[in-house]
Amino acid sequence: MKKTIIVLVILGVLAVVTGYILSLQKNLVLKNIKNQLTTKENVQNEGETLNFQQILTEKLVKSGIDLIINEPKENAVFSNPNIKISGKTASNAEVFVNDKETKADNQGNFSLDYQLDEGENLLTVSANDANGNYAEKEIVVYLQTINQ
Repeated sequence: MKKTIIVLVILGVLAVVTGYILSLQKNLVLKNIKNQLTTKENVQNEGETLNFQQILTEKLVKSGIDLIINEPKENAVFSNPNIKISGKTASNAEVFVNDKETKADNQGNFSLDYQLDEGENLLTVSANDANGNYAEKEIVVYLQTINQ
């Protein structure tokens, strides 16, 4: 029983020490990158040279882009199957609504004609720009042409 407790205590101490060492190592890498950023234009990280533009782009890729759906509104009910989907996103981004594709203009505006099916329609609108930034939104609209 005492040996088991001693082994568990030793394993716990080793886990804490290992976590601390890994934390220190990560902080040293980040400090190294920070120091390189303040002293030169390029950064060496794990054998790869990154410049400021690449570092900034990496941050943007993780943050995504804006995507606004102007029309239709969530839970809108239509009596005509032909609708217009419009919105705003990044300049010149590729925009997809389910299986249909369009492209945003220089101001990021996009518009697309779409044909609804009877009943509930899930519209998945996604956009991606040339830098790999991505955004996606879903809305549900309804087509009700049959009198109930």
